[in-house]
Amino acid sequence: MAPEASRKETFCSKSDIWSLGAIFYLMLFYDKDCSMLQNYRRVQTFVDMKNKDTLTPYYTDNISKRALSLLKKALEVDPAKRISSEDIINHSIFLNRE
Repeated sequence: MAPEASRKETFCSKSDIWSLGAIFYLMLFYDKDCSMLQNYRRVQTFVDMKNKDTLTPYYTDNISKRALSLLKKALEVDPAKRISSEDIINHSIFLNRE
């Protein structure tokens, strides 16, 4: 659930981007040996991190910088700063360029 939805604020298209980011996070970091609740808590830990460049608790060596860039932008807490659907379509991860 997007942060703005949990705060009972207006739900908008950026809330859907948040959900996309959470799904993308699970696609990248899902641990089959953990419960779904533990995996959800990992998403929340990522979101709560002040500096998302310090992803040391997770194995990011095999994750591209482009994928991490998209993930960080989709899981931005502030919907006004969160990536838009148009920017996702034009993100380098889909255009195969840095």
